[in-house]
Amino acid sequence: SSGELIGVASGTAQAWAEFAGVRTFPATVVVGSVSAVTLNLTNTQLRPGDAFRPVVNASLANGDKQDVTALVEWRVGNPDVLRQFGVEFVAQSPGNTTLTAVFNGRPSNGVQVTVQAPLGLLVEPEVDTIPVGKSTRFAARAIYPDGTTTTPERPTWSTSDSTRASVTTEGRVTAIRTGTVELVVEADGTSTRRSLRIVDGQRTMLSLIHISKPATTSCVSLEPTPTGPKST
Repeated sequence: SSGELIGVASGTAQAWAEFAGVRTFPATVVVGSVSAVTLNLTNTQLRPGDAFRPVVNASLANGDKQDVTALVEWRVGNPDVLRQFGVEFVAQSPGNTTLTAVFNGRPSNGVQVTVQAPLGLLVEPEVDTIPVGKSTRFAARAIYPDGTTTTPERPTWSTSDSTRASVTTEGRVTAIRTGTVELVVEADGTSTRRSLRIVDGQRTMLSLIHISKPATTSCVSLEPTPTGPKST
C-alpha cells in the first residue's frame, strides 16, 4: 500500500510499518476532531442511466481537510431514483431524492438529486407496414427539453393485438395476420404508440408485378386509284 494514514476518529494512535517480518519503530499519530463533513457533487440534474462518483471531505478542527470518501456510509432517500453500485451511483428512474454521507457518526450536508423525465419517446425506423411473416426491429429514443436524445436502458414493448403482431423485449415485431395494431413502448416514465398495418405479403408482391404485352400493329396496303378517263 501507499502508507497513507487517514484519521477516522479524534485521539492518538500508534502506527508502524512491517516488511519481511521486520517492524519499524512505532510513531504516535494525533488525529484532530472532525468539525464538518462535506459532500461535493457538482451535477445534480441527471438522466436515467447517468453515473457519477461523489467526493466527501472531512474538515478537522485545525483547519486541515481529508478525503474520506472511501470511509463513509451512504444514505439514499429513494433507492428507486438513485442506487449505489460500489463506488458509483447510477440514476434509475425519474424523481427526486437526497444523498447524504456519514463519517464517524457525523452526517454530511444533504444533496438534492433530480433524475429528469424525458419529454417523450421517438420510435425508429419510420415503418408503418409489415407483410405477414416478416419482422422489423424497432428502437426507442428518449428526447429531452434541450433537444438531445438518449437510448433508454430498459424499454418495455407490447402490441395491442398479439394475434396479429408479436414483439420481443428487444423491440422486434413479427407480423402474424392482416389487420392494424398499435405498437407501444414505455421507458423512463413516459410512453408512445406507433400504428402498424399488417398486410398480405403475397398480394403485396403480386400488386407490384405489371404484365405488359407488346402492341400489335396492323399494316394496310393501299393501291393507287386510277385517275384517267373511263372507257365507255
